[in-house]
Amino acid sequence: MNDSNELATDWKIPSFEGFSEIQEIDPPVFPAHVLPQQLSAFCGELARVAQAPIEFSASACLATLSACLGKGIIIPNAFRGDSNKPTLQIILAGESGSGKSGVNKPIIAPFNRWIEKQRKSFVEINLPNYKARAAILEGEIAQKTRNAVRTANSAERDICQAEAANKQAELDAINRLGTFPSYLLEDCTLEAMAVYLGKNAQTGQETVFAVSDDARQALSTLMGKYTNGEVSDNLFVKGFSWSPHSQHRRKEGGSVELLEPCVNVLFMIQPDLLDRIISQPDLMHSGFLQRVILDEVSWPVTDYCDPGAYCGAVLDGWESLVTGLLDFYRTAKTPYQASCSKEAKDALIAYYNRLNARINNPGDLGDIQSVARRWAEWAWRLALNFHCIIYREKAIEIPLDVQTAQNGIVLSEYYAQRKLFALNCTRDNRKQEVRSRILDLAQDKEFVLAADVQRKRLARTAAEARLPLDQLAAAGHLKRLEVRLPKGGPPSYRYYLPEKYPIAPATNAINEINAEIPQPF
Repeated sequence: MNDSNELATDWKIPSFEGFSEIQEIDPPVFPAHVLPQQLSAFCGELARVAQAPIEFSASACLATLSACLGKGIIIPNAFRGDSNKPTLQIILAGESGSGKSGVNKPIIAPFNRWIEKQRKSFVEINLPNYKARAAILEGEIAQKTRNAVRTANSAERDICQAEAANKQAELDAINRLGTFPSYLLEDCTLEAMAVYLGKNAQTGQETVFAVSDDARQALSTLMGKYTNGEVSDNLFVKGFSWSPHSQHRRKEGGSVELLEPCVNVLFMIQPDLLDRIISQPDLMHSGFLQRVILDEVSWPVTDYCDPGAYCGAVLDGWESLVTGLLDFYRTAKTPYQASCSKEAKDALIAYYNRLNARINNPGDLGDIQSVARRWAEWAWRLALNFHCIIYREKAIEIPLDVQTAQNGIVLSEYYAQRKLFALNCTRDNRKQEVRSRILDLAQDKEFVLAADVQRKRLARTAAEARLPLDQLAAAGHLKRLEVRLPKGGPPSYRYYLPEKYPIAPATNAINEINAEIPQPF
């Protein structure tokens, strides 16, 4: 056997031929049959006029409808003690010039018109009252301040100053109520988003819809444009789960306490930005990438024949759906409570349980278990959105049925496959890195154990550590030696570089007792 010092001088990382994690992959077919009829009809019109692929238009519509629901509906104690929420966060990637903006306009148009209607009502009805009350308070504050200056009595001065401070607090509250809610945001810092959410809570829901048909700037902000490269996505993460968020800033108005912020997301981007997102470790460590639905949509160029205008009846149906959900759910002061049939709940729980075997398998989803654990949650949320689309305001009276639950599961499975496709390169690079580091470790040691791989934090469990070791052995880069304990029990394994593998029977005490000759893997 060669000396290890000689090996180190001409060592080269092998090419890992024989590993085939990355193979030709045909994208799954979007399950259009699970879409509610009215949503399917609108997506059909987007395909006819704008040539939009169904997976793109349907995903954008679902994100928008989810934002229409806001925090207006939940299913209490749906899964693992938590409520089922309708909030979705979706990022769609497509080549520049494919037509993303043209598709987004008719989708978001009813939402924008509803906002303008709300703004007009706010300005005509509420704002005059707020302004009148604010003017009265300003006068009272000025009078109390003058009285405090004029009086020579310290006790009276303290009283005037305290009353002025109380009036100022009331004025600040009136000014917040006199601020029209920010329903849609395209690009802002997370600190500014928190402030907007706080203001929205004064007049309704702690909810905002982050939407952009060109989200490069918005995602650059999220990935640290204004924070010296430090990822700042915690409010997106908390906005998915409605978790409390505190922000304390010296700047006046910058401090805010959010009880249950809700952040819906629809970002349309180019593929290069998708590559940046999935290669950003902090976005994975924070939980953002786990929660968000990612789909890089193939949008082939096809011949165009003028289809004419959109069908008025279909557009009216979409307008009615959007505004109906906004009027009933988005303006609700507290969430309505819906219910779920036992059969539907059993189906969704069974889907979660089916995923467990794959998540616990290091050779399947074990390396991205935090990602896969969200798929069952997606199914719950998609099913709730379907339920509300079908029944609208009656969704709180009719239990979510098993067919709707199954449809949510089917669509969640589609998005899971698309997420896996997006993460394939990152996963493969990680596996290559682990194998390379294992072979580096084998250079420095006589043999490598699964425990060595764990100590180097290349794997969390023994089973996860044995997987790359056995793959390297199967490909011929390592040789495996089975070692049994003298009193029985499961065997342990040593992994050698081929040139270090002992050619004579092992002389260690255990194999001497067993009188075993090692056999290569």
